[in-house]
Amino acid sequence: MSNYYDIFLTEMGWVGAVKSDAGIRRTTFPFFSYDKCWQHLFKWITNATRSQGPLSEIREFLQGYFGGESLYFVNPLDYLDTSLFNRDVWDECRKIPIGETRSYSSLAFSIMRPKAARAVGQAMANNPLPIVIPCHRVISKSGSLGGFCKGEYNLKLKQKLLDLEKRTLGLAKPIIG
Repeated sequence: MSNYYDIFLTEMGWVGAVKSDAGIRRTTFPFFSYDKCWQHLFKWITNATRSQGPLSEIREFLQGYFGGESLYFVNPLDYLDTSLFNRDVWDECRKIPIGETRSYSSLAFSIMRPKAARAVGQAMANNPLPIVIPCHRVISKSGSLGGFCKGEYNLKLKQKLLDLEKRTLGLAKPIIG
């Protein structure tokens, strides 16, 4: 199986993506530097070739998204190395419309696991495809932003992404490869 990666500049910072023959495997939130983005992706790109061609659709999607275009990414995803539960959660999360939010418990209910809100939160925290799987659209049932991914990402970024989507609502178009 071939793996490819690319790191590119968007209006919000440096973003990276990894793709296998099966589909997109990893994306990142924006980083302030190329080096930080590369370090974040390092463990997934050790056996990958840097190439823009195979990643042109995800590059177009992410640059458009961070530039304020409201786009849907519909190309195949590669969920290798994850549980069926996480796949179910992530697929359900992808159904949340741009500019809207859902609670962790709402997602749990949607996948027929009404008592699994905490596990849904863990799936969101381990999301390998930020923006493509819009974990930033998942909030606590009280309406607060709740937790937000592992690492350098914080609630300010979550709010910034939700605000970006609200400003661009209604301009949605699919990116189909």
